[in-house]
This record gives sequence, C-alpha cells and structure tokens, in this order.
Amino acid sequence: MNFYYCAAYEQFYLALYARDKEQRNITIVTQHFGIKQFCDDLNIKSTYYDSTRQNISYIKIFKLLRHLYQEKKRMGQVFKIINVKQGDSFFIPTKIFPWEWVGPNAYLFKKVSKIADVYLGDFSFAKSQKVQISNFNKRAFILEIQGIINWIVFGIKPNIYITGNKYYFGLSSKFILKNKIKSFEVNASPDQLISEVIGKQTYRMVKEEYDNMILYELKSHGNKKISYHHLEEFYSTIFEILNDFAIKEHPNIFFRDEMNQINYPLKNSYNFLPAYIPSEFLFKNIRKNVISFASATLITAAKQEHLKAISLIELIEWKSTNVKKHYRDFLINQEDRILFPKDLDQFRELIYS
Repeated sequence: MNFYYCAAYEQFYLALYARDKEQRNITIVTQHFGIKQFCDDLNIKSTYYDSTRQNISYIKIFKLLRHLYQEKKRMGQVFKIINVKQGDSFFIPTKIFPWEWVGPNAYLFKKVSKIADVYLGDFSFAKSQKVQISNFNKRAFILEIQGIINWIVFGIKPNIYITGNKYYFGLSSKFILKNKIKSFEVNASPDQLISEVIGKQTYRMVKEEYDNMILYELKSHGNKKISYHHLEEFYSTIFEILNDFAIKEHPNIFFRDEMNQINYPLKNSYNFLPAYIPSEFLFKNIRKNVISFASATLITAAKQEHLKAISLIELIEWKSTNVKKHYRDFLINQEDRILFPKDLDQFRELIYS
C-alpha cells in the first residue's frame, strides 16, 4: 500500500496523480476533514485524525507542555490506526509544517519509518528557504522557544524556514538521515500536475452551473492584511456587480469553527459551492470566470480554455504594500494570463466581455 500524508489540497492532487498516472493503490493520511470528506466522495481510502492547532500562551508553558505530551500519546494511537506494514511506502510531500504540527508529525513519521519505506518530497507552489535567526528579537525568541519545546517533547530540533513573509518549522537533515527517509521527485510543477488530474475528470461534482465562481477569502486576508469591515463591504459590492455566480469558501473552514461565523448570514442570500471540494474540480461547473484575491486556484484557472482568471488584488486597500506585492508577484511569476483589473469599471468589462 502507498500512504500519502496530505495536509493541503495541493498535496492531495499529488496522491491522485500517483494513483492515475502510476496506477498506485493509495491511502490518504490527513488531519484535514475536508480532504477526508472528498476522499469519501471519490471512494478513496483515508485515515483522518483531528487537527489540534491550539493557541496556548507561552506564559502558560506547563499547560502547553501538557498539551503536547497529550499530542505525542495521540500520535502513537494514530500510528496504530494507520497500520503500516513492511513493504508499504509512506510519502510526505513537504518537510515544512506549522510549528504546532512539526513535532507530532515528526514523531508519527519516525514511528512509520521503523516499519515502512518513507519518502520525502518538495512539492508546493510557494518555495521555502532555510534561514538562521541571528538577531535577538521577539520573533527570534519565540522561534527559539518553539524549537526547544519540540526538542523536549518529541526529541527533534526542527529547522526554521521562511515562505513569503511567514516562518515555519521543517524536518532537519539530521532527522531525515537518522530515520533513513528517502527523497522522491515529481516531474511536474503543481499547476501542471493539477491540470493533468482535473483533465481526467469526466463528470461534474455538483449539478448546478454558474457563469462565475468567487473564492471567498474573508478569513484568509482579514484582519492583518485587510480590515474585516472593508473586506465585507468590498464583497457586497462585488456580489452586486455579478449576476450569475456561486461562492466557494476556503477549505480551511474545516480546521477552525470560527471561520464559519461571519459567513452564515450570506448562506441565506447566495449560492454556495461545497467548501470541501477542491476549486479546480468545480471548473466544469463554471462557464466564464474564476475570481479571487490571490488563491493559487487562479494559476490553474488561467490555463483552462473556457475560463478567465481574475484577481481582485488591485481593487482594495491593503494594510501593507509589501504583502500586496508579494501576492501579486507570486501569481504573475506562476502564470501571466491572470487578469488584474485596476478599478471596478475594468472588472465589469472583464466579467461581461
């Protein structure tokens, strides 16, 4: 059996690619309930374990340690549920994780590696760079504390990586070597691989069709990047401009319940597509446009002959011009057919042309 750890949808596409192109029997290991639901729809075997991303203050250090020791015990139980055997293969698409996950996941991977062959890839739209935090500042102090906590509880000292303007932890070379983890390569970029997977899709995931799909990113970009109030008003304006459209929420609503709170009033007024279905699998239900701020979905949408990919980045005020530039550059570097209207008149023209 071939096990694929998938914490995000782009990683799930990698598993589907292996299943279709290399005729592999696959089992998905995920802490993302949306991926688990989609596996059920596709009749793909999966093992789901609940995500526990908890924000516990460092002032309450003993409470945090107790929580992580509970996580360690729980991951031992997850290992038993996965039930890997000799001769199985376990694929990890990336070595980069949020700090809350790097310790528990490393502990799981270490236990798996004692029985099965474990393979590590570098599969992601956004590339990460290993960094050394040399200046002693608040961020450096927090990262150092997080690393020490992972070492105390899980016995690993993770490396620090930066992706865009965010810091993450990742599996170290020492950990990879010690646990005899092999590398694997994917001979396709994420957008090429996703296009190939959805190209084999011969049916619609839902019955309804719409001219436009708008990716609802209220929680992705508010409140640090754009104020919630400003963003909600902006969405109201966009909804008034569009005639035939459906809203697709971010699949991360399955990680934290509060991500649904602001969205509930909208559900009584507009059409919503299932949040757990990857946006790319809904392209067959959309006749004209895919609309978003900076979702990687725009990259694949721009490659579809029947769709236009429209970014809203230039239509709203960002709190940081550097963050705005980061997202815009990311999209442009990936796909030059993505459209960036400068004002609402240009947006209307693109929508109805």
